[in-house]
Amino acid sequence: MLSQRSLPVLVSSLALGLASLTLSAPPAYAGVPLCDGEEVTIDLNQPTHPNPNRPDADVILGTPGADEVEAGSGNDLICGEGGDDVLLPGPGNDEVRAGEGNDTIDGGNAHDEIYGDTGEDDLTGGVGNDRLDGGADVDIVRYGGANVGITLDLALATPQANGGNVGTDTLAGVEDVQATRFNDVIHGSDDANDVEAGDGADEVHGLGGDDRVDGGFANDMINGGPGNDRVDGRRNNDAVFGGSGNDYVWGARGRNHVEGGPGDDTVGAGSSDDVLYGGLGDDTIHAGLGDDALFYLDAEGGVVVDLRLTGPQDTIGAGTDTISGAEQLYGSIYRDVLLGSGLDDVLIGMAGNDSLAGRAGDDLLIGERGRDTCRGGKGKDVLQACER
Repeated sequence: MLSQRSLPVLVSSLALGLASLTLSAPPAYAGVPLCDGEEVTIDLNQPTHPNPNRPDADVILGTPGADEVEAGSGNDLICGEGGDDVLLPGPGNDEVRAGEGNDTIDGGNAHDEIYGDTGEDDLTGGVGNDRLDGGADVDIVRYGGANVGITLDLALATPQANGGNVGTDTLAGVEDVQATRFNDVIHGSDDANDVEAGDGADEVHGLGGDDRVDGGFANDMINGGPGNDRVDGRRNNDAVFGGSGNDYVWGARGRNHVEGGPGDDTVGAGSSDDVLYGGLGDDTIHAGLGDDALFYLDAEGGVVVDLRLTGPQDTIGAGTDTISGAEQLYGSIYRDVLLGSGLDDVLIGMAGNDSLAGRAGDDLLIGERGRDTCRGGKGKDVLQACER
């Protein structure tokens, strides 16, 4: 008698006076679960299963819930399935298919392939040449364990990161970056990127998208690029550029160079002596403490700027700006009118036939190039390169 697994069982050829028996190949046993097409050796859905942290080359299947998996030293394949999983594949050359959910995956010390799938995933390749694919949604790649600074470029046709023990990682589906504590070079993409540059002297280019960049604790150069960006140099002496778009650009602590660029920007600095450019557009400029200089060299025409005003003022050549805390004011290459605050100001006309008025306070007025008119007002004033 044939078993049920052997059906269909019989083909009869009575017309030929012959009888023949044809047996089909038995189908695969439906009870064997698969992970990316491979038979599972450790199924976390079973009440009892081997410990994943063993030296075998295992195929590990997670549950629909939130799993924590720490694999062993073999070359393992892990499928997280659903849930917000924490997957640690171990020191082998592993492949991780995280599945749905907001997963955290750390590849360890080998050449790994990590696929985040849907959800906001947190990916660390670790040591070795890894493939890190965040999949759908907003995903982050971390390089806090690198032993030197890295170069990471999300704008390449095949995005990559390389440097030191990181090796060369191939990236896909990644939007956010946590860099190293060393000197990094980071290029974002046209997506909205969130970049934590870390403690080194970093160079960060946000490119397109509405980016957020945190410079960390060294002398950084940050350019947000096109888009409505939030750029914070944090500490030390930073050069920070918002690029085009309505940006929030801040120098924080240290002697900073801060430029808003075209667009309606918020530009600010901390307690040191900073250089600020609002750029074109209706800008809000907070110079902060220290002896800060505000420049209008990128104006499209002559500007009228009054440091005594605290509300919005139409500069004519560079938009409607709101200014606070600036002690030095530099005009454009056109015909400008620069007015002091009544405290100790420095007014510099630059090119063009400018009119400078210091008002009260001990002011320094420098006409620079052009036929300039300078009036000091009350106080001990110094006038240079002025016709009258």
